[in-house]
Amino acid sequence: MSSCQSPACLQKDMEIPARQLFGPGPSNMRDVIADSQSRSLLGHLHPEFIKVMSDAREGLQYIFKTRNAYTFAVSGTGHAGMECAVLNLLEKDDVFLVVEIGIWGKRAADLGARIGAKVHTVTASHGCAVEKEAIEEVASLGGAEFRMDDWGVDCVYSATQKVLNAPPGLAPISFSERAMQKIRNRKERVPSFYFDVLELGNYWGCDDQAKRYHHTAPISCVYALRAALAVIAKEGIDEGVQRHVENAKFLYEKLKEAGLECFVEKEKWRLPCLTTVKVPNGVDWKGVMDDMMKQGTE
Repeated sequence: MSSCQSPACLQKDMEIPARQLFGPGPSNMRDVIADSQSRSLLGHLHPEFIKVMSDAREGLQYIFKTRNAYTFAVSGTGHAGMECAVLNLLEKDDVFLVVEIGIWGKRAADLGARIGAKVHTVTASHGCAVEKEAIEEVASLGGAEFRMDDWGVDCVYSATQKVLNAPPGLAPISFSERAMQKIRNRKERVPSFYFDVLELGNYWGCDDQAKRYHHTAPISCVYALRAALAVIAKEGIDEGVQRHVENAKFLYEKLKEAGLECFVEKEKWRLPCLTTVKVPNGVDWKGVMDDMMKQGTE
């Protein structure tokens, strides 16, 4: 017999409270997306599952507005998308310019330093923006205008648990042909097998080669991504973005009427799908959050 006792906590059912999620992500999933995860599991190389992956690829090309062949989803969170992008595109001694306004800019700079790149940072005060054209899609893909091909973007990544309304577990990503040429012409191999775009792209059907086993994709997460992209496609990506814009303007008006201010000062800097509010003087924000949690709101 085992000398280890069965954990008492596992003899009880999980207690998962019902909450309204109002953070940038995860978000409350539509029933059709949540239900898709209960579909029968398939093998990660079964033809039927490969078809689901192919559908998801087409959906990602649609919402990224790109024809890039290397458009797929990395198995992992949004951070995995960042690591995949940086590890493939950067090499030692490359110059890496990072917009550092918060934790994710700091992480990108740290990752570049670990690779041995020459990292330079551009900063701005909290609530402000860098006065340059920049791309941020992790928390906005599907809720703010984005045109990858028209804007000449070489690489972009996101996360499924944000506006896409799917569960965490996949990081949509796309590389332009120019980016792929740089990757193919690297002086050294990508320092990660798991995040190697050429290997991942083969698994996702991005090239014309026979599929090679790379890893076991999170099957149920891919189902959910496909379901989420179907929801967006049925409404229309442009129509969905416009809905977010109109809802955001309505929210700004109501916040102003309530005497509250948006944390991001200028409306042109704000994402229509993500609104932060300044805490008024004298208000215990932790206490407010505790009360909200008790009311089933997070």
